[in-house]
Amino acid sequence: MLSKDTFFELQWLMAKQELKHPRTSYGGSLNQRSKSSSVIDIHARVSGMHLGILSSNAKHISDWIDSVQIDLNTVDRWDCTTNTKALPEIGLRWNEYDIRALSDSTHAVYEFIVRNKHRDPVIFEGEYWMYDSMIDRKITNIEQLNDRSLLIISFPFMHRLEPRHDMNEILKRCCELGIPVLIDCIWLPLTNNIVKLENTQCIEVIIHSITKMLPLAGIKGGLCFIKSPVPSEMRVTEITGKVGAYVFDQYIRQKGYFYVRNSHLALQQKWCEILSVNPHELVFAGKIDNGHELSRFAWKQNGNIINLCPFYTHNDICTEYLKDKKII
Repeated sequence: MLSKDTFFELQWLMAKQELKHPRTSYGGSLNQRSKSSSVIDIHARVSGMHLGILSSNAKHISDWIDSVQIDLNTVDRWDCTTNTKALPEIGLRWNEYDIRALSDSTHAVYEFIVRNKHRDPVIFEGEYWMYDSMIDRKITNIEQLNDRSLLIISFPFMHRLEPRHDMNEILKRCCELGIPVLIDCIWLPLTNNIVKLENTQCIEVIIHSITKMLPLAGIKGGLCFIKSPVPSEMRVTEITGKVGAYVFDQYIRQKGYFYVRNSHLALQQKWCEILSVNPHELVFAGKIDNGHELSRFAWKQNGNIINLCPFYTHNDICTEYLKDKKII
């Protein structure tokens, strides 16, 4: 087990690396950067998960992103599509949905809410911070869903980063009450726990961004699946998301849906052993037991989860440092 002092030293090392090599930091969105370029503020970002787990910027992923040839004229004329047979078997009939470019998750949720403005948007407690800030009504149990509800839910669920045990019961109630559902699948390509959904008739929109699978928060975007037939007012909403959608499509075609997850399994095992934590079913995370030496660094509101992505991104230099100290 690493001591707290050594763990702290590694955080400083990673912070300095991100200051020296900006490409190793994550994304272009201001809310995902450190507050400033000072080592103190960069260290604060590296040391915790104030906005949730950020993506791994491992070299083999960055190298693949560099290899993608993007011609803006081609992307502009591209009819947004992808190989749905390459998507995971989670109980959805992907061919029942039209594919649209996703500008970003927030825009898609707002559009979903406006299109159902006669309904009351609702999320479960423990949802994404951005959905928590957007939607006033938070519920804790299935019975609180009613025939006026409009449900937005992440899958796997944000709290604990694993599928809700009652996910199919939730969808069953939504079907019974005619509640439209939007599912956010941002964590799906990174998990080993693939749950098959039932009662999926109520799912009208599925959003799937690339910002956790690939370190492209500045580009954002991804794919948005809308139940056919798509309402006429939604046929002109491809405003900004085509670049992200194109990269997503190229990734699925060239590398395969679970490439990032599979390519990080060995790193997850390595760093879980070094930190003496248990692997989480989400490949970017580890689970810390109560009383662990490093428990104060855990994301406690989500079940003592620790973010392993900084160790993946800075694997080489952190490994050399620990070897020099004869810790490994």
